[in-house]
Formats: sequence, C-alpha cells, structure tokens
Amino acid sequence: MDIRSTTYLSPFGPISINSSDAGVRLILLGKTIGNDNSEINRKVAIYLKKYFNYDKYSIDFPIDFTKINRKTQQVYDAILKIPFGKTITYGDLARTIDTSPRAVGRILSANPLPIIIPCHRVVASNGIGGFSAGIEWKINLLRHERCL
Repeated sequence: MDIRSTTYLSPFGPISINSSDAGVRLILLGKTIGNDNSEINRKVAIYLKKYFNYDKYSIDFPIDFTKINRKTQQVYDAILKIPFGKTITYGDLARTIDTSPRAVGRILSANPLPIIIPCHRVVASNGIGGFSAGIEWKINLLRHERCL
C-alpha cells in the first residue's frame, strides 16, 4: 500500500497528512513529513485551512477506517456529532454509546485523525483531560473553537 504524506502549516504548528488510495489514514500534529500533492491530501489540507479560518467545512474526502473495530467506529461516529465550539465529557460520551469513560479515553488516545475526528472536544469532568499530541495542542484547539 502506497502511503503519501504532505504537511499543512497551521497557526499552531505543522500538521502531517498521510493518506493511501483508501483515504486519509493518519494526521500527526506538530510533525513535518513529506510534500505529496495527491488529491486526498489536497482535500484534507483545504479542510484544515477552512477549519482554522472559521469557514464552513465538511469532510469531502475518504477516510481509511479499514483497521478499526465496531466500538471504535461507534466512538468516532459520536465524536463527529459534537459541533464546533462545543465539548462533552468522557462520561457523557460513554453513556451515549453504552461503554465506560475509560474505554472512550483509551480509544481517543489512539485516534489517528485528530481534528478530523475532533477528540479534542472530549474533556474530563474535572478539567481538560489528555490529548495524544500533547495538552498544548488540545488547549490551542479548544481556544480556537472558543471553548476555553
């Protein structure tokens, strides 16, 4: 499988976009990898630009979910319903899909597509919670969405 990578420069640092023929596979916040201009990578870069410019955006590119299980898909589907500028706690999200907050946290810690699957919108009941790319990225994204 051919993986293509490019870098989008966000206001908070570089974002590496990695895709295959099946769709976008991996977003790495704070990483600079590659300069491929494939159609999927271009569409993801446009999506990110719209997100950071407060423009209306939607997912108009394929996502490669070939390696995720049913429970993970349920969590991702629930997260995709959280609107820009809103947050939900791990516990509240867990209740919507009949699982535990710990299971939600474990799934989110392995989210390969931060921002696209906006796991930064899921917070702890007593604070901000964790984030795979580091707490500074989570704080910046929540501030960008005016949640903090």
